Amino acid sequence: YTVAAFLSLTIIAALHLRDSRTGRAMAAIRLDTTAAMSCGVNVNRYKMIAFAISGFIGGIGGSLYMVWQGSFSAISMEVWESILLVCCLVLGGLGSIRGAILGSYVLVALGEILRQPLPNFSFESWGFYWEPWPQEARYLFYGIILVLLMRFRPAGVLPDRLSKEPLKKTELDQLRQSDS
Repeated sequence: YTVAAFLSLTIIAALHLRDSRTGRAMAAIRLDTTAAMSCGVNVNRYKMIAFAISGFIGGIGGSLYMVWQGSFSAISMEVWESILLVCCLVLGGLGSIRGAILGSYVLVALGEILRQPLPNFSFESWGFYWEPWPQEARYLFYGIILVLLMRFRPAGVLPDRLSKEPLKKTELDQLRQSDS
């Protein structure tokens, strides 16, 4: 219940941050730093704010993880855990809150599914047998998912609402001719 409460509070805070002036400035910096700077956005200040906020949220997550584990050791946090987090964000869509949630649910569930014995085919006996997959096999599936995603859906499954395609020439001409 504690993790669910912190997750809910983090999602609510992230949604409010996204729609605030600070969130719009951060989105402008993400899209084009030079354009944001030319509009008067203090890029260094907002980058420091983003670093502090992400560090705070990461600290809360790390402390909850430590409470769940019962203790902390450097062995429990391998480089693969960081890669899993990046994969979750890329799968869902960079900059998308609901995409990050979807990506984490899908990839963590996939990792748990691969822990269970799955059917394998034996060519010697021409039959199926049940055997657990090696723990490293999930990284193969993560890699395949990322390659397919980058090839066919580079913006992620649920892309950010600000990452739209640029307007076409006909749409620009219509906007220029309209009264508004």
